[in-house]
Amino acid sequence: MSIFTKNKPKEKENQPVDAVKKQAPIASVSGTRSRITKSIILKPHISEKAAQDEANGRYVFLVTRNAKKPEIKKEIQERYGVKVSSVNTVIKKGRETHWRGKAGKKPIIKKAIVTLAAGQKIEN
Repeated sequence: MSIFTKNKPKEKENQPVDAVKKQAPIASVSGTRSRITKSIILKPHISEKAAQDEANGRYVFLVTRNAKKPEIKKEIQERYGVKVSSVNTVIKKGRETHWRGKAGKKPIIKKAIVTLAAGQKIEN
């Protein structure tokens, strides 16, 4: 007796179509980001320059690499309930690093610099 023939599940015959459990279709679009994803805003970017810009109504966030400016604007307005006047994005290239004779690479980071309308403020 072969080990491949043991414990094979028996196939159910003559099952009605309604009884068959249908799986949800997988959203896949070649070359673009699927719209069925989590938040495009990863986290606030904390630095000295970002802290100084908060006084002027500018906030810095790390976002996914394929996030678009209108998407970022919409999500900031929904999440924090503020009016966004402009969004600027910066892509920081990953650089090669060396540590103890081993080569490595820093990740590519995309930052969104969000300017709020006058009088608006993001509270934590």
